[in-house]
Amino acid sequence: MDNGWLGWAAGIIDGEGSITLQRGRATTLNRRRTDQIALFVRAVNSNAEAMYKLRDLFGGSIGIRRPRKVEECFPNAQASKGVTHYLPQYTWLLTSGKAAAFLRKIRPWLVIKAPHAQIGLEFWKVCAKPPGWNAKGAGPALRLSDDEARVRQKFFEQMRLTQVRSRPIAVQQSALV
Repeated sequence: MDNGWLGWAAGIIDGEGSITLQRGRATTLNRRRTDQIALFVRAVNSNAEAMYKLRDLFGGSIGIRRPRKVEECFPNAQASKGVTHYLPQYTWLLTSGKAAAFLRKIRPWLVIKAPHAQIGLEFWKVCAKPPGWNAKGAGPALRLSDDEARVRQKFFEQMRLTQVRSRPIAVQQSALV
């Protein structure tokens, strides 16, 4: 693939995207519920063309969130009844192995999300196949051992630490003069 498209995709992820480890619940072979943690890469934008280009280049799926009326968002707003609050939002999503393959391709061009990508790639390297999946990549999940669960939880916590928004730095008045 052309480096120009890889750089473009990295810019979209740096500016409009997220790289996360998300918790979910899965049903085991014996019908018990168990916690799972999976790698997700997503970008959200009101420009459909950009999101569909990501899907065409790297796979994944597209979700669409419809625009809402102002009164749906702000029930007490009187002056703007019937006015659309925002444009439709298009969400491009990759998960698990496809997300890891995508991150490996764009990693050299990431700036802001580089630490997230690194943790996501390390997570995928250690937890490459969800437990219980067969060779074709599909099947019911098995219950994680306590050690496997601890390893995944450490990655999850490490990713959360990189996603804490920084607080504004207090600037002294004399520094501005």
